[in-house]
Amino acid sequence: NSDKIVKYVLSHPFIVQHDFNTNKMCLQRVQLSLHNYSSIHKAVVEIKLSVHEFEGDASDSNWNQLFWLGQSHYRLEMAPKCSHSLWLTAGLPAAGTYTVGGVQVAVIQPNSGDIITQTPPSLSLIVVE
Repeated sequence: NSDKIVKYVLSHPFIVQHDFNTNKMCLQRVQLSLHNYSSIHKAVVEIKLSVHEFEGDASDSNWNQLFWLGQSHYRLEMAPKCSHSLWLTAGLPAAGTYTVGGVQVAVIQPNSGDIITQTPPSLSLIVVE
């Protein structure tokens, strides 16, 4: 099944303690772990992060959306049965519950150049207290 060539998971703590009086932005490291399940084919993998812009304060309607900081596009080659990890940084602007999303992983087919989006992992949450 072509949407399961590369599996990936996002790892991070479920609950994060942060003092917003000391630092207005909570930065949380998130590990993106990928594995090429093909035993014979290398995988050219594109990773894109949706970068949400945050403006305003906690009363803003988008205050509970995390956003990704740093590089927003990665491209790597993975050998058969190979694993790879990337560290990402999420910005969390206020206390609350955040859905960890906005990560798209796709494999580029070597012969056709077709881009096949891989099945995302199950829903992942971070609670900031």
